[in-house]
Amino acid sequence: MRSTQRRVQSSVRKVVTGDASRRVRDYFEQNRSKPTFVKLLDKSSFFMGVTSLLATEFILLHAPELFWAWYTVFMMLMIAARVPSYTHKRWHYFMYDFCYYAQICNLVQCLFMPKACWLFKVNYAFAMGPLLVAVILWRNSLVFHDVDKVITVYIHILPSWLWFVVRWLTVDLPEGRLGRLAGLEQCGGFGWGGYINCCLIYI
Repeated sequence: MRSTQRRVQSSVRKVVTGDASRRVRDYFEQNRSKPTFVKLLDKSSFFMGVTSLLATEFILLHAPELFWAWYTVFMMLMIAARVPSYTHKRWHYFMYDFCYYAQICNLVQCLFMPKACWLFKVNYAFAMGPLLVAVILWRNSLVFHDVDKVITVYIHILPSWLWFVVRWLTVDLPEGRLGRLAGLEQCGGFGWGGYINCCLIYI
């Protein structure tokens, strides 16, 4: 088993770095400031940014009942991409910010508590309030060749799209297409409890 692992590791290293004994991370560390490498990263992130936006729009408009699944997978991938990046820059304490708390609440509802009316009110208030206001306050910009800025925009905007879809776009769908979060549009009132809990955690 170990010999197979070493062989695969050596072949991957040779393909990426040109040298079977050189670690991939060392290669990236050494070359990431070179213009050709920066250009490749810019092109890749631009392509991924535009593609993800088009895919999000397509699902939002053509299959709104599946938008919760797209949001769940996409948000998990974005947070997973941000953790090592922020840890490397020593910004990991930013991961305790309110927007990540809101994402966890959204993911809990999508995955574990799809019919919880009180949680829907909390998530709707988070998404349409502090998260959207943060886009203006922190001057978020959708710069496709900058992965960090794209992730920041999505973290603040996608929850509002998710709960807008649940509240308004799935109402007129036929019975068979209602989706996992169906029925939440009936919830009334406004949820301040989750925001107060977040403030208490900070205190």
